[in-house]
Amino acid sequence: SIIAGPVHGTIVAVDTLLSTGDTVMPGGLSYTSTIGYFGNDSFRIRVSDGQASDTTTIHVTILPSPSAITGVNNICIGSTTILSDIAGGATWTSSNTAIATIGSGSGIVISVSVGTTVISYTLAGSGCAAADTITVNPLPLPITGVTSVCVGATTSLTDAGGGTWISSNTTVATVGSSSGVVNGLSAGTTTIIYTLPTGCLTTTTVTVSPLPFAIKGATSVC
Repeated sequence: SIIAGPVHGTIVAVDTLLSTGDTVMPGGLSYTSTIGYFGNDSFRIRVSDGQASDTTTIHVTILPSPSAITGVNNICIGSTTILSDIAGGATWTSSNTAIATIGSGSGIVISVSVGTTVISYTLAGSGCAAADTITVNPLPLPITGVTSVCVGATTSLTDAGGGTWISSNTTVATVGSSSGVVNGLSAGTTTIIYTLPTGCLTTTTVTVSPLPFAIKGATSVC
């Protein structure tokens, strides 16, 4: 039972044990600190067997936790990202280094394979930690289709995954955002980019060739 509650938290004492004559260890006592508070706290409890009882004061030290981890937590395979935390002086770890690794002191995440991993930032001494889930997404498949076209003509490019098409130089060629149909406008080259909803992308270069000059010469003959 609770004799005096804590000032900076709440406790629950719900345990009842059946004594067999041996030493018993009461459980069912939990303490939850007030959000945002760190420092010292205490409370007093009584343990009774119905005939005799004893009391004790429990002192609790609440240690500060790191703040929330910041940074991009969705990356593409083959890329890196940097995570940060304002606490400083802590150590970064990855729960699954087959998915992504992280520099223990730098917070630089390097993708290894597609999947998810939990990145933890743990303060030295206290063991208090913040965590964030990193998702490594696959790249689109290579773009397929004819990548050369004449001025005034079209060519169709394809890829899987429901992504979006764009052209880096719309004066040379445009591309349908959902169709992948490239329209040659002027001679030159442009990069066609195919981007998945995850932000992962692949590219190909399309060359637009000029048409020949008009044919000259007599067009009738005996």
